[in-house]
Amino acid sequence: METKGVVSGKTRKTPLTYAKTNGGYVVAASYGGRDVAPHWFNNLKVNDNYITVENSRFKVNHQLISSEHRETYWNLLLNVYKTFEDYIQKTNREIPLVEFTKA
Repeated sequence: METKGVVSGKTRKTPLTYAKTNGGYVVAASYGGRDVAPHWFNNLKVNDNYITVENSRFKVNHQLISSEHRETYWNLLLNVYKTFEDYIQKTNREIPLVEFTKA
């Protein structure tokens, strides 16, 4: 994923594990189970964002996954990367799930 730093204005590229959804891709702002959100999550809110999937780079919109859909999206991610379960157990915060769709 590619964002611009809120404070620095610099382009930031962050590799993320994702799962495909019906309309795009879901990622977890897990930060390895830390009790704070990763910087890229805060950068999403104020800039145009891009992702690269299978060597294709495109501009994306994003939305937070609502509580009623979290279990479904977590299951998609856990099928790709089981270690997310450890991250959930390590933190006291609710890890945000973000879906990216092509802009």
